[in-house]
Order: sequence, then structure tokens, then C-alpha cells
Amino acid sequence: MNAGCWIAWTLILVSLCWGPIEEASPGTLGEFAIDTMETSDEEVVLEPLELLELEAGQKALHAAAALKKRAYDFDGEERESGLVRAAAAYGVVADSGHYGVLERVEGAFRAGEIYRARERLDEARQRFEQAVRLGEVVVEPAVRGYAARALLELAHQLRREGRLDEALDEYGAVRNRFGDCPRPSTHALTWSGKIQLKQGRVEEARASFLDFEPFVPDYQMQAVRNIDDLTAALVLEGEVEQAHEVVALLEAALSSTGGRLEDSVASALQSLRDKMKEFGY
Repeated sequence: MNAGCWIAWTLILVSLCWGPIEEASPGTLGEFAIDTMETSDEEVVLEPLELLELEAGQKALHAAAALKKRAYDFDGEERESGLVRAAAAYGVVADSGHYGVLERVEGAFRAGEIYRARERLDEARQRFEQAVRLGEVVVEPAVRGYAARALLELAHQLRREGRLDEALDEYGAVRNRFGDCPRPSTHALTWSGKIQLKQGRVEEARASFLDFEPFVPDYQMQAVRNIDDLTAALVLEGEVEQAHEVVALLEAALSSTGGRLEDSVASALQSLRDKMKEFGY
């Protein structure tokens, strides 16, 4: 089948499933890509075939999103079957060799999300692994962001199954392979530290939580919560001096941002200080 034919056939299929379905809410990656292209300082020049591929991929994603949205209009088995149908539609996008990697990696990730929420864990794992494979070799931030989130989901799945050492390896892989993706990296550091505390590996947890320092300006509340968990563990170990030191490091990192702390962050930090006062600090 030549390129013109498959694009035409794709658009026909999308239009057929699009007709009776309400329009999905804005905010899909496809819409974001269009907005970015229209407002970017750099002019993006696409060949006619590339433009058709991009448009077809975004329409297919939008149709899958509409199926997902429509499923929530129903209850029980009808909702479940509608959501599985939406996951399958996202999977079609992910499996297509004709759509761009941006659309394919989002399709794989979105399918994995739906399967994970339905506790169809083997199917979820397959889609998340696909998203990682598709996105890891790409430099575009939006693509890598989805791949990093997919790898984080794989780590979470191992943790929920009680496979903690394997989960730690996957959280480490998120940081090592997707260190350029801040949000997944912060979650990976946080959960690494939590697992290490649970296993009694306090020094390793301390290292994980202190590695969080570069992210403190943008993730202040999570930083406070991490240090709160760490200080509690250190105090139980009798390492009150170390607990005081990590609180001091946190305060220095927060003050280096130069701005006023949000009320919720300031309150959490004060609560941490009050706890430390009970130990003479």
C-alpha cells in the first residue's frame, strides 16, 4: 500500500470512530505539539507527507482520548469495556510504523495507564516497556518525558509486587537513563529512599534523599517530606546529630531559591524544626 493510501485509510477510520463520540477535552500531546509548532520562535518546515503523518497520528490519539472520555459516561461492565477499547485504540497508534515517535510513545504510555488501572498488569507492562524502547533513543524532551514516566511505572509495579530490590534497580535506571527529565527523577529518588528506609538501609536512603538537592527549588514540598522521613529514621537509629545536619542542608537549599516559601511548605518545614527541638536542636 503506498503512503497516500494508508494515510487516507487512517483518516477514514478515524473519522468513522470520531463521528458519534463527543470531542475529547483539550490537553492531549497532539494538541500540545500543534500549539508548539504554531507559536515557536523557530519555523518548523515539514514535507507534505510528514505533515499528513503528523496530522493522522494526532487525529488517532484524539479519537482514542474521546473513547476514554466517553467510557466514563457509563458504569460497570460497559465502562470497563469502553476503557479497554480506548486502550486498544491507543495501542494501534503505538504499533503503527507510519506515525511519528511522539504519537507512538504517547499511545503506548496511555494504553499502559489504562491497563494498569484495570489491573491488567501484563498488558500494562508490555505497553510501558514499548514506550521506554520508543522514547529512550530520542532527544526530544516531550518524547523522553513519556518514556521516563513509563519506566517509572515499571518500577512502581515491581514495588507494588513486593520485588523491592528489582524496584530499586528500576528507580535507579530512571535517574541514570532519564536524568534530563526532572519530575520522574524526583519520584525515583523519593521512592528509592522510602524503600531503603523500609529495608533499614538508612545510609543509602540518606544518599538518595540528599541527591534530591538539585531539584529542591522546583519540588520544595517533596524535599521537606523526604527529609522528614529521613530524620525520623536517623533519630530512631540514635543519629540525632546527622538528623540535624540534613535538616540544615534542607534549609540551606530552600533559602538558596531566594523566594518566599509557599505557606504549605513553610508550615511543613516549621513542623520539622519543632520535631528537632524535642531533641535539643
